[in-house]
Amino acid sequence: MTRIRPLIRNALLASVMMCALVLNVRNADAAPRAEYLVSPSRPDSLASPVVFRTIQTATETGNAELSKSSILPVRITTGINTYIGSRNQIYDLPLIGVFNPSFQLRLDIPIVSAVFDTPDSGRISNTGIGDVLLSATFRTELDKIFESFFTVTAAIPSGNADSGLGLGAYDFTLTHKTIIMLGSYRTTFMAGLTLPPSGSTTVLGRSVDYGAAVSYMAAAESSFSIPDLRYGIKAAGLHAFSSKINSVDQANAVTTLDLIPEVSYNLSNRGSITAGIVIPLLTFYDMPGAANRRDPIINLGVRTSF
Repeated sequence: MTRIRPLIRNALLASVMMCALVLNVRNADAAPRAEYLVSPSRPDSLASPVVFRTIQTATETGNAELSKSSILPVRITTGINTYIGSRNQIYDLPLIGVFNPSFQLRLDIPIVSAVFDTPDSGRISNTGIGDVLLSATFRTELDKIFESFFTVTAAIPSGNADSGLGLGAYDFTLTHKTIIMLGSYRTTFMAGLTLPPSGSTTVLGRSVDYGAAVSYMAAAESSFSIPDLRYGIKAAGLHAFSSKINSVDQANAVTTLDLIPEVSYNLSNRGSITAGIVIPLLTFYDMPGAANRRDPIINLGVRTSF
């Protein structure tokens, strides 16, 4: 009996050490998993959804047709917006219909190319259509100085979520912007909320229950000596709350803040050209082992109205 007790003690100790080793391996594997599945999942850059880039951070300067008092019964605007990073790219094709000075509908079709480092398959690269966005914007003019824009956006799960190109389910985003105009100066404040899908989706081979996300922006812009040439700077970011991966709660909340200098040129009220760069100032993952960094993104856009 005396000899058996040390054997039992050693066996228990070995079991505890084995369990600890397994937990460490699982935690080490969870970091790269969660890093690419942070809510909401989009491939333009980590934790930067398409709706955040294309709709929420727009200052509506190029949307002059919505605020005109006399326009055609329906005016159509289209073009292309590109968001180019070192590993991921988005080519967004917007189609905007203005029905009166206070209401517009917008359709965004993103073509995305994304590179992921996964613990199972190593580095993978996928290209295809992302989640299509359908938006409705309502404008109110409080007086000649203040404008407010209210936007409701639905993300349609057209992107292949298992390839990392989409969310795999519908989600909805509410956005409010207040614009203050003093002469040639414009200041824009934005606040938004993205409501995640109600159930689990399969993304990159894993079951994910996404958390909500809040977004925010403050922007200022003015004109150069050339009237149609404008410059501006934005401070924009979001906070995505933690999600579940394979039914396990993850400490994978993320907070971001970007600085976005931008120039634009209006083409005789028939369109505009925009160029900017997204400079990440802050990336904070509430997750051990995650890389708290993102790469800059170059934004080039052209739009025309008819």
